[in-house]
This record gives sequence, C-alpha cells and structure tokens, in this order.
Amino acid sequence: MKSLSLLLLLMLVGCALMPTSDFYPYVGKQKEWPVADGGLMLTVDGIQIFHGRSFPSQGYEVIGKLVTSNGNDKHYAGEAKKHGADAVIITAANLVDLGTVTTHGSSFTHGTAEATALSPGYATGSGFSTTVATPSYTTRRTATITAAWLVKYTK
Repeated sequence: MKSLSLLLLLMLVGCALMPTSDFYPYVGKQKEWPVADGGLMLTVDGIQIFHGRSFPSQGYEVIGKLVTSNGNDKHYAGEAKKHGADAVIITAANLVDLGTVTTHGSSFTHGTAEATALSPGYATGSGFSTTVATPSYTTRRTATITAAWLVKYTK
C-alpha cells in the first residue's frame, strides 16, 4: 500500500511538471521591435534564447507568443523550431501555486497465535502481531508560467 501511495503521488507530481505550451500567432503590421547592444542570451539547439529583459541586436519580426507551463530552454528551442523562429525572447515568468496534493497513509495488522492443550483446563500458547503503517504524503504543486515572443530575424 505504501508503494502504491508513493507511486500515485509521483505520477501526480510528474504530470504537473511536464512542459505544455500554447502558441498564439501574431497578426497585424510588424513594428520596430526593441533591439539591444547586449544582454543575457544563450543558444540551445541553434535557437537564441534571450532572458532578463534582453533583446537581439538585429531586427526581427514577431511570429507569435508562446505561453508555457513548466518549460525550460530546451523546450522553448523545440517550440521555436516547430514554428520556424530564429530566437525566443522571454517576456514574463511567474510562479503559480496550484495547491496541495495529499495521499493518506494506511496501516494493517497481521498476527498469529498457537495454543497447545496440556490437560483438561490447562493450555499453553504463544502469538505475535505486527502492525505496519504507511505515512501520509503532502506536496505543494506549483507551475512556472512563461510568456515569450518567437521571432524571425529580418536582417
């Protein structure tokens, strides 16, 4: 029972940690989007990812907005490639509290007894019992929600 409770807990937590994304294409006239001479950038699988209010140094068009739950740089790069982008500009990241998950513990008792009759009215016996308890587990579930622009370089 303990291993089943732990397995269920791990499955719930694991599902909460898997990245998911929604893509919203940009529709409308392109603008003179912000550029910068330097910033926080790393390259993952050939895709540039800009963090911390950093922008590319060259012109670009915004392909769309990516909203991701529990993403990481590798996930962002994969989404960028899927939508034909050259770079990802992280515009916001927020930690969201999803509440708690509790699995309740259980216990069971197992015992045996043995008696031997020695004579009428007299007997001897022995026995034992074992109680095994599994603890309750409570975990807080959170998600990091990230918004990002997917961009294509123009120059």
